Amino acid sequence: TDPVTGEKIKWEYTRTYGCNYIIGSENLLSFRSGAAGFYDLKTNGGTGNLGGFKSGCTSNLIAANGVLNAPDYTRTCQCSYQNQTSLSFVHMPHLEYWTNNEFNWSGKPVVQLGINLGAPGDRMANNNTLWIDYPSVGGNSPDVPIKVDFITTDSTLIKQHKTISSSASENKIGYIRTNSFTIETDEHNYVAASAINGVKQIEITLAKEKMQNETYTVKLYFAEIEDAKAKDRIFDVNIQGKTALKEFNIAKEAGGNNKLITKTFENISIDEKLVIQFNSSDKNVLPLLSGVEVFSDSYGKLSEASK
Repeated sequence: TDPVTGEKIKWEYTRTYGCNYIIGSENLLSFRSGAAGFYDLKTNGGTGNLGGFKSGCTSNLIAANGVLNAPDYTRTCQCSYQNQTSLSFVHMPHLEYWTNNEFNWSGKPVVQLGINLGAPGDRMANNNTLWIDYPSVGGNSPDVPIKVDFITTDSTLIKQHKTISSSASENKIGYIRTNSFTIETDEHNYVAASAINGVKQIEITLAKEKMQNETYTVKLYFAEIEDAKAKDRIFDVNIQGKTALKEFNIAKEAGGNNKLITKTFENISIDEKLVIQFNSSDKNVLPLLSGVEVFSDSYGKLSEASK
């Protein structure tokens, strides 16, 4: 099932260059994809990589009893990788990992999707939302059109398509990111760990042709990951031209910095594009947003009916 449109599609996966063959286990495909690569069969969320070492020219990524074994089969290989060694891995789902995938958006109405602003790749959530990175830096993602406007048009201030590390002294316009370990939340810490700073408007195309009487649930994700002027970051949010949040302060609502706070808005009418606007009465305030998640209300009803 296509996670974006709900259509039935041909199953496929992708990998980049390299020798060796795929090894399949109950929940995992392992193979070389530049570095060591894998595909999680439980989530179908795309191809991920285990960087830093080279998997074998012959198949050596062997999953058994919960351990991924990687004996060194590279003794005669001339490829320059950092570590030529034998090692093994155990599953640690709370760690950061990112994927890329070959889902091509058909243009039909989006039924479920997450936009992870400033993230380094894609990630499939436990509720089957595919979170795609924007700007796209981690490989292929569904090409759902997204347009971002910043609060200034000065190109020297906009760090678009370049992620900058957040710190207490920074208050820059652009994309910022920290490690998800710093976020206090049980779920979606990988969404909260990055953000767009100084956003004025986000426009997300949810269908290539106008929809009739379609409503969506829109969920906005916020986390104050930049210390600079956190207590003064107060701004308004409009969705489809209507006020959704008034004088919103992330740190105050979440109970501090590095804590995820979400806001859910139901029955949002969308004919083609979702438009979210941000503004503040103080020109020095930079509105910040980590992610946007959308659910089609009609698709949810159809799913329930099919059960």
